[in-house]
Amino acid sequence: MRWVGLSLLLGALPGCDVRGPGETVEFSAERGDWVAGFCGLDDDGIRGASSPAPPHAAPDTILRLEDGRIASVATSPGGMIAVYNDMSARVVGLDHTGVLVEFGRTGSGPGEFLSAPPVMIAVEHVSVSEESFLVFDRVRFLEFDLAGHPLHSVRVAGLHPMSTVGLRSNSEAHFVGIIEQNLQSPDRRLKLHRWVEGSLEPVGGIALTPLARVRGSSWGGGSFLPMPLWDVAGECGILSDGSSAELVVLHLQSGAMRSLQLHGHPYSDRELLGIQQARYEAFLASARQWNLPVSEVEFSEPRRWSSLRYDRDGSLWLWPSLKPDDVPIALRIPLQSSAPDPHLVEDASLPAAFLPNGVPLSLASSYGEGWSDVVVRLGPAR
Repeated sequence: MRWVGLSLLLGALPGCDVRGPGETVEFSAERGDWVAGFCGLDDDGIRGASSPAPPHAAPDTILRLEDGRIASVATSPGGMIAVYNDMSARVVGLDHTGVLVEFGRTGSGPGEFLSAPPVMIAVEHVSVSEESFLVFDRVRFLEFDLAGHPLHSVRVAGLHPMSTVGLRSNSEAHFVGIIEQNLQSPDRRLKLHRWVEGSLEPVGGIALTPLARVRGSSWGGGSFLPMPLWDVAGECGILSDGSSAELVVLHLQSGAMRSLQLHGHPYSDRELLGIQQARYEAFLASARQWNLPVSEVEFSEPRRWSSLRYDRDGSLWLWPSLKPDDVPIALRIPLQSSAPDPHLVEDASLPAAFLPNGVPLSLASSYGEGWSDVVVRLGPAR
């Protein structure tokens, strides 16, 4: 695989050599240590955690759901884990000591979740802060205290069924990121909202560039939109549309914005467009097998980045778009003044979530007498 230079540039700084899969890559970067001050992160990269982070541990299973399906996993700054089981419409709250609370069932009453058809492109169902859970059942946002008692509920009016919804939290609040899909309009934005006692207050957002065109008009169907890449780090949201070479750092209180410019990628834009086209052709073959209506698509922009996560331990992780058979890699960007320069991490699979000390959580599924989903703590990320 051919590598091009990968760098994070906010000024001219010395470079270092890191090793990509099978090759040496020139990599120069400025540390993202200004983000710590801008976003109110302390020396551990965590702002306002009210309880100690769980201890590092060897890989182990911390939750198993028999005949269940884990649709979302989230963590709080203090180390609580929230899991949403969308087969039984239940939320499980746990920490390193075990399960603390379970609540929810299918229905429309208090403490119940509606069973809506899973037609949205991507949905994250739950987040957990130091004070509450926020749950999205594809129709409503519902807040519960940490004992599972209902607090607030609001039905989302006018949300397009193909919208993308994500949930995050910091020590003070929950945040909701929404892309509303309007296939008739090229104007799309990733919009961030703060959850405040039963209402969504706009915080800010970024414009998205469609990756493809169909019959002369902008198109945003399927997996070919620049999916929203964002996370919360302290008092900031860090956002990317997945296509541009820029990360936007949005202060969630003041609305002030700063940017990190990313240059280089394991693939050229032409190679990325080829990868997208090959994936689309595979989708076409499957759709035609089932006699589904499809349209011819011409890709105009590459999707350079596939995922973004803040690990609650002072580092931002960014995964580039790769071929399916490539070794997963990630760009780790420390956000503390005492941290070393950013570097590439090999064999870095995308976790479901991070615990406050940087330990990743992963999902695994097995099939015996019935489906069984588990949450696995993998041990130190680095």
